[in-house]
Amino acid sequence: MTFYSAVALRQLAEVEQINIMFWIYAIYNRSVDKYYIGQTANLEQRLKLHNSKEFKSSYTAKFGGKWELIYSEKII
Repeated sequence: MTFYSAVALRQLAEVEQINIMFWIYAIYNRSVDKYYIGQTANLEQRLKLHNSKEFKSSYTAKFGGKWELIYSEKII
């Protein structure tokens, strides 16, 4: 899977004249007082992945407790 910055996605959308929709989001883990900021095309699924600890090498999987969505913004 390839990840692009928000600027790169906007430039790609302008060049290709397509609508790429994605979310920028911030989550918070109260039990360890940590924040995480990310981007995704599927916000609901991504939040589930953060809390399932499915990707053991990811930053959020290193911490116990629940990640809560505290901010999201849809980018088109």
